[in-house]
Amino acid sequence: MFPQQVVLDGDGIWRPTSDYVADVGGMTLRQWYAGQALAGLCSDIHGLSADMQRAGVRCTLDEKVSDLAVMMADAVLKRLES
Repeated sequence: MFPQQVVLDGDGIWRPTSDYVADVGGMTLRQWYAGQALAGLCSDIHGLSADMQRAGVRCTLDEKVSDLAVMMADAVLKRLES
């Protein structure tokens, strides 16, 4: 389950517990996947910007990057459902 509580065991290793932590707030899997996609997209932000200019995309880079990250998250979730 997500999010999951972790505890430090006697060996000094952080281990997940079996308890689901409902009151932490956490994030959805969609939000997590979007964050992961965003990190990947931002790893080459200059290349992405140049690609957008060559393709004639008329929007700000932050709008397009955030849209792409959410689209990628949705694609992952859809693929996982099949």
